[in-house]
Formats: sequence, C-alpha cells, structure tokens
Amino acid sequence: MLPTTIAAWVLSVATLVAIGAILIALIQILALRLEDRTRPPRLAQVIAGAGGFVFGLGLLLSETVPQARITLVVVAVILVLGGLFAGRPGPVGLFLVGVSIAWLVLGTALLLDQAWFGIQADLERVVPSMTVAAIALFIGVVLFENRRRLRSRFEHDVAETRPLAAGEERRWNAASLAIADRQWWAFSPSDIASTVALVVGAVLTVVVAHGQPIIVAVAISAVGIIGSSTAAALAVTYARTNRSRRALEAFAWLGEWELARIAAMNGGRVMTTRPAFRRYVRMVPERPDDRWFRAEVLAVTGKLDEAREMAQQMPQDSPYERVERAACLAYIDWLAGGSGDPTALKAAVDALLPADVDERLRAEVVAAIHEVRVRAGAAEPDPAAPLRAVRGRLGSRADGVMLVYARRVMRSFTPLATLLVGGAVALDHLSLLP
Repeated sequence: MLPTTIAAWVLSVATLVAIGAILIALIQILALRLEDRTRPPRLAQVIAGAGGFVFGLGLLLSETVPQARITLVVVAVILVLGGLFAGRPGPVGLFLVGVSIAWLVLGTALLLDQAWFGIQADLERVVPSMTVAAIALFIGVVLFENRRRLRSRFEHDVAETRPLAAGEERRWNAASLAIADRQWWAFSPSDIASTVALVVGAVLTVVVAHGQPIIVAVAISAVGIIGSSTAAALAVTYARTNRSRRALEAFAWLGEWELARIAAMNGGRVMTTRPAFRRYVRMVPERPDDRWFRAEVLAVTGKLDEAREMAQQMPQDSPYERVERAACLAYIDWLAGGSGDPTALKAAVDALLPADVDERLRAEVVAAIHEVRVRAGAAEPDPAAPLRAVRGRLGSRADGVMLVYARRVMRSFTPLATLLVGGAVALDHLSLLP
C-alpha cells in the first residue's frame, strides 16, 4: 500500500477528478438524450475511462474508510446501470475497465514482488479482489466491443419502434449480426478471444515494464499497446467458425470496395463511423453519384420516407446502378415492415453480363446480403448461407480481405488497449513508489 501522505494526496485529487468526471458525464448523457444522438462523442468515452480509473483508485485507497468505499461502490453501480439503461454500453464498458485496472495491477505487482523479491503478499485478500476485478474487466471489454450491437436496442428508429411479428427482428444491421457466430450466453468466440488477447497483452506488458525506468516503461507500453490491439483485432477477425468466416469474407469484400468508393466521394478520406456518415449527408451538397450512400444513411437513422425518396432518385444509367437502386428500395421496404420483395433486384442482377466480372460478383453479393437480411428477420435457420454461397464464386478475389478487415478493426481496439495497457503500467509504477 502507498505511504499515508502519498495516499492522502492521491485520494484527494482522485475525489476532485471523480466529481468533475461524474458531472461532465451526466451533462454529456443529458445532452445526447436531448439531441437524440446515437453515438457519444470521443470526449465522453475518455471521461468514462478516466473516471473509472479514478474510481478504482478511490476504492483501492479507501480501505480504511468504509463509508467512503461504500459510497463509491453505490455511485459506481448507479453510473453503470444508468449508462446501460441510457443505451451507452461503450462508455460503461470503458468505465468498468478503468475501475478494474487499479485492482488488477496492484494485485499483479504484489504477486510479482512475492515471486521475485520474497515480499509476502496477503493472498487471501489479493486473489479474491483480483478475481472480481478480472470479471469486471471482462464484462467491460465485452460491452465496449459490442457497443454498436447493444446500442441498437436503444436507438429510436423504425427497426426498434415498429411492432414486430413473432420471430421477426428488423434491424438496419441484421445482415452483419447474422454473420456472427452463435453466442455462448452473451459472448461469441471472437468476443472471448479478443478479450483474452487484450488482458494477456496488458499483463505481459506490465511484467516486462515492472521495475524499469520511466522512459523505458513508456516505450514498452507503446509496444504493448500496438501488440495488444493487433492481437485483439486478429482474434476478433479469425476466432470464428469457418461458416462465419466465409460469410464475412464475402461481406467484407464488398464493404472494402464501398469504403474506397466513399473515400473517393469524400476527397480521399475514409469514413467508417455512423456519425461521420451523417455529417457527410448533412454537410456535403447532394449529387447523383452519392445518392446510394445518402439513401442508406437515411434508412439506418430511421428516416425511411426521406430514404425512399432519395433511393427513387438514384441514377439508373448503368446495369450496376440499377442493381443498387433495386437493392436500396427493397432494403427500405423491408425495414418499414414490408416483404423486401427481391424480384426487381434479382432481375437487375441477372441483366449484368458477363457473369464472371467483378461488377457482376458485387451485384451477387448485394443480392445475397439482402437475402440474409430477410432470412434473419424471419428467424430462419442459417441465415448467412447465401453469403457463403457467393463466397465460393469470389475465389481468390476475397482471399486477403480478412487482413484488411483486421487492420480496420485494430483502430477501434487502440483506445481500449491504450487505457488498459497504459493504465496498468502507470499504476504498477505508482505502487512501487517508496
């Protein structure tokens, strides 16, 4: 444990920071609810992670003040439950990760000191606290990784407010959800594998940086952050069944081409987040070649009437443009509660000749995605089968797409790896202060 003077100073600063973080986070949540936004700003995630880390320190240092510890636990529970009910699983996950870091790192440092220097640790206290912290960390990482999937339950769009028939589930991302492996309780194999990769990466980084000078520890942390986020991205990409992987390869093959197309419309800048998509629709003047994109963004945000009007204005000068228009109209019809009749879409795909060119294959993937969406909404078994079927026709074209997909996924893991690895190494060094 830290000396009394240092502990008192840290606890005082932590308390002030925690109060400020709580106030700012509550204001942010209120502002988000009033503006009806579906993704919190990056500042809210930073505040959540930092606030959780401060809470963890507060819990750790309030051991001799039971009233303070109980108060912090109650406040933490309220924030977690309030965040989940407000539809903010991402910040809640970061908060839990921040809370658990202090306990995990201190416990690890005590165990390392006992193993290396013979300093006896109170295992009856260290092991249970580390177990609870590890569970909190696991839950936090899973919440953060699945923030988009979980947040869709709280979004105010037609997919969530329209009365659904028995067995139906009409979500804008129904196709991507159908590709994922069957979950074990609330976790898929890729969730578990990526979580293990992050935790193991953080622990290994702490072990290597333990007792090193500050500059060396910072360099080791940077390597650990890159390594942990890379391992997590590879895990979430490849730790899946062959059925899921092959469906994802077809889905990602078309997705990478569409992202490159979006970047060309956006001055070379790649957009991968829904806020960026909505900002483009709001700020950039409409033109014929981006109406397909605008229609999809409007549909995702629940503005189905506007999306349908935009789709009807999509150009039809080329065979592939006719495929996109038919697919978009069928998608919007399905989201609105219709059958999503694929007749026009199939006719447009059949009109694309010859059958072996990339344009025809892209059209087949578009049709397969729509079929997956309809099958998933009707709760049919194995909804991703159409994507696996078209994957066989792609051949070597889609062989390297998973590495490209992993590189994109890595960017989303980097903030979480930075919080986990950087905070772990920082707290480990703090625990070694004389």
